[in-house]
Amino acid sequence: MARVRLYAEERLALLVLTALLLAASFLAAGRRAPRAIALRAGPAPERFVRVTVIGAVGRPGERELPAPATARDAARAAGPAAGARLDALDAAAPLAPGEVVYVPREGETAAEIERRREAALRRLRGERRPRKVDINAAGADELAGLPGVGPKLAAAIIAERGRAPFRDTAEIMRVPGIGQKRYERIREHIAAGCAGGGGTE
Repeated sequence: MARVRLYAEERLALLVLTALLLAASFLAAGRRAPRAIALRAGPAPERFVRVTVIGAVGRPGERELPAPATARDAARAAGPAAGARLDALDAAAPLAPGEVVYVPREGETAAEIERRREAALRRLRGERRPRKVDINAAGADELAGLPGVGPKLAAAIIAERGRAPFRDTAEIMRVPGIGQKRYERIREHIAAGCAGGGGTE
């Protein structure tokens, strides 16, 4: 009888041990569960593209278009002029930022298109070039806006040109306080237009 009870206790202990081992294995598996990996999103696509439109359009110049945009989209945004050949423009390939779209006119040859495209680009670059300040005619505020000048030197420039107009831009160094170093800073921003004899830059 004692032997039977011993077997029963052994079986019970074995069952308890098995249950404990199973519980421990489940807990360990839970700890080893892989963590979620956060994926970093790539850069967001550009919403707009800025291009330059020239040729047979009413409003040549830079245009900002919703991306993706094609050459025909750019031409329409700039207002096609009479005789504009939109059919000659790509209606599928997306434009890249900074591209130049030339809208040809009816009857233009390939050589004419290239020549007029270059001429239109030169005109456009000329329009973008900042206007130079005429040191013989500019007001105090305009002169004061030059690099390193300010109101005090602007007044001195006006006083000096009142004594004698500047014949060229280098003569601005006649003004006390404007030496070679300061002149080099402003020379690209100024011109010397003389009322009596057309000065130089």
